Amino acid sequence: MKTKHIVSLVLALLMMALVIYVAARETGTAPKTTEVALTTTEAPVTTTVAPTTEEPTTTAPISAEEAALRALLEAEISREIGSFDYDDFDGNGTKEAFAYVAGELWFVDADGAQQLEEGVGSFGGDIKTVTFSGHKFLVVTAVRAGFWHPIGFVDILGVKDGKPHAYIVSEEGGWFEQVDDTRMTIWCETWDGISFTNIDGEDGIPHLPSGTIKPYWFYWDGTRFREYGGVEISESQLRKCEGAAKILDDIKAQGYTIDDIYYRGNDMININYHSKHAGIPNEAPSQKNNYYTTLELNRNTGKVKLVGDIATPEEYVIIYREPEDKGAGIYRKALIPSIAVYPTLPAIFTD
Repeated sequence: MKTKHIVSLVLALLMMALVIYVAARETGTAPKTTEVALTTTEAPVTTTVAPTTEEPTTTAPISAEEAALRALLEAEISREIGSFDYDDFDGNGTKEAFAYVAGELWFVDADGAQQLEEGVGSFGGDIKTVTFSGHKFLVVTAVRAGFWHPIGFVDILGVKDGKPHAYIVSEEGGWFEQVDDTRMTIWCETWDGISFTNIDGEDGIPHLPSGTIKPYWFYWDGTRFREYGGVEISESQLRKCEGAAKILDDIKAQGYTIDDIYYRGNDMININYHSKHAGIPNEAPSQKNNYYTTLELNRNTGKVKLVGDIATPEEYVIIYREPEDKGAGIYRKALIPSIAVYPTLPAIFTD
């Protein structure tokens, strides 16, 4: 019983203290708290607290014409539209669209929607609109499934005579880079870093774990895309250029054997060469590690300069060299022979 009385008394006292405190606050006699300012040598910082609710995301409004084309596409598909590039691709004043839908590429205009490709970008890629000399194109850089490994490709599409038109279908590729208003490069991914020669002296298939990446050069001529094709020149012809002899001698000094040399209309010169890695006689083929070095010719001076470096000898070629790691693989005359233009050799090679 005494305990209950004590508890009751304590509660009563607390209630009285609370009443007195509230009354004192109202009359201004309650004890004041002291605010302590923190001093600093830095300027005062103002902190803004963002609201806890997020602003709703807004999308740019689309025109009635674009909405109508989207509706035509949506009537033909059952999946979400991944990208919708709406523009006047042929410059005739009427806009059309290229759309990406779950691995499929579609073209849409006022006449309806039609599927152009399937299996696009199975392993990722990029789709974007680019402009060359006022002409607009859709560049599709993606990867398709291959027999041994994924295969990269670059397709360039546009509109010609009111219809979708494939200006470039590379079948091979990896990266697209626009250089300026008329020129571009397609980085080609191939399995040519290592090759074999069998015991009968015949060339074997490329060794699979030897992926390389190298650029090929293209340009827009006003009506179509063309490639700078390579014309083969001899080592003695190249030595006529100032600076070439030292480069060729440096390549040979590292134990390389020079194979092919190609001159292109953009004044790029590709030197293919290889080193040998012997296999077991009569049991394994001999192995060739393939490399290249690129030079650039100044036609006015007749001088050449290195673009990149001479490859460093190594037993095995690194898998999937990045674009900046130039030097592995074999250059061809052209990546896409059907659109390649082969130049007339400058006088320095023929005099």
